[in-house]
Amino acid sequence: MKSDTLKNETILLIDLPHGQKGIILEQYGNQFLASLGLRKGKIIQLVAKQIYGGPLVCSIDDRKIAIGKDIAKLIQVKPFIA
Repeated sequence: MKSDTLKNETILLIDLPHGQKGIILEQYGNQFLASLGLRKGKIIQLVAKQIYGGPLVCSIDDRKIAIGKDIAKLIQVKPFIA
């Protein structure tokens, strides 16, 4: 897959702008995150950020999952434009 990276920067998933896609570079969680499909090299898109400390809704592997904000702070991504 060919993509243009944005400023070659890496950020935490929680800081990914709404609607933006990124490539997971690292997840500092556990096997549970991997079981959700949150693995190095996977493409993830931030679909929605819920208010009042609610979860982030992300799209990965053509499915949507809700991720708590504390978990989103454990996932490092590289934003890109497809």
